Amino acid sequence: MQVRHFWVQKEGNAPEECEDAFAWLQEAQQTRVAMADGATGSAFARQWADILVQGFTHEWQIPKTTNKRAWLACWRDWLARQQQKWYERIAKDAAKLPWYGQRQVQQGSFAAFLGLLLCPKLGPDVAEPANSFAKRIHQACIQGDYDGYWVSFAVGDVCLFQLRDGQVRRVTPLARVEEITDMPTLVCSHPKGEENSVVPPTWKISGYYSGDVFLLATDALAAYLLQQSQQGHDFWQEMRRSFLDKPEAKQWAAFQEWVNELRALCYIKNDDVSLGVISV
Repeated sequence: MQVRHFWVQKEGNAPEECEDAFAWLQEAQQTRVAMADGATGSAFARQWADILVQGFTHEWQIPKTTNKRAWLACWRDWLARQQQKWYERIAKDAAKLPWYGQRQVQQGSFAAFLGLLLCPKLGPDVAEPANSFAKRIHQACIQGDYDGYWVSFAVGDVCLFQLRDGQVRRVTPLARVEEITDMPTLVCSHPKGEENSVVPPTWKISGYYSGDVFLLATDALAAYLLQQSQQGHDFWQEMRRSFLDKPEAKQWAAFQEWVNELRALCYIKNDDVSLGVISV
């Protein structure tokens, strides 16, 4: 498995002002990948985005049942822990803010979020998992002849694209460019924020084969990829030609050049841009 992450800050901003975050962790029986897009204008958005991706990759556990209520309860418990971390991290800095800054903190920070679990088929020498959900995935891999299964959890407009042989097979949580708006549903850092802080995520479960590619993209790039797909354009070949197939040492700069060209042509809006590329 290969995981690559590319990003570029909003034009006119310094790199440290980028409010996107990305993390991944590979273990024996699963790989966790997460991306978050902190909402501009909310307090400590970059910190909140980072807490979400680190919390998912290091703390998220698959519930022991396939019951949807249990999954939502697991999400709520996990989110409450991340909200506490946000408060503890920003408490000292928040106390130094003027009154209007403290009011922002009281409203909470916001971010779009997508977490991805990749669960490979277990080998014949590995005992069947005791966790009922993990067992169901293992059995589904065998029955469907898949090399593994994936599960995604999303709130907002960070999008996941599954590609096979360069063709888009699935997109979640949004399927069309028209669904990306200036008012996405977001995850709130404050349990008593002005918006519902425990918005249930969109769940998606499906299988993958060796050679599939997963793309995680924040909204500006996701909108472009969705539009290209809807118009029948091969954005995967465009991305390979522009930066992915270049020598590793040159990929980062080539990605930034590609994004800047899309901005100059008004194909994407001027915003922080993050892309995760997972080849299985």
